[in-house]
Amino acid sequence: MMQILALLAFAVVFAWTWLTGREEVPVTGRTQVIAVDEEDAARLGARAYDQAIANYPMIRDGPETRRVLDTASRIAGEAEEVIGADYDWRAALLSSPDVNAFALPGGKIAVLSGMLRVADTEDELAA
Repeated sequence: MMQILALLAFAVVFAWTWLTGREEVPVTGRTQVIAVDEEDAARLGARAYDQAIANYPMIRDGPETRRVLDTASRIAGEAEEVIGADYDWRAALLSSPDVNAFALPGGKIAVLSGMLRVADTEDELAA
């Protein structure tokens, strides 16, 4: 009986999310289901960004930092123009040999310095 109730509850939550959380993606015109509202997503993004900043030393100056900040600024400008993103944009270059970068909800962008070894151009870095 408990399994049936759990399955029924899941089905109701899934159906509710599917029916009420659908949005059209501005750039592609496709439909997506949004299970978390934009404010909650931005809060989660800020928390994850703060954790990354706490786990890796930040590189604050130099040409590599300027390159990352310029690329992030370009991404922010496009997002604001194309989809009207009005975020508290923040970007950081973090010291790590790992090849990785990420953009989080709410306009938080982090690049691990190892990424700069493989991304030769601003376009490659932005991708």
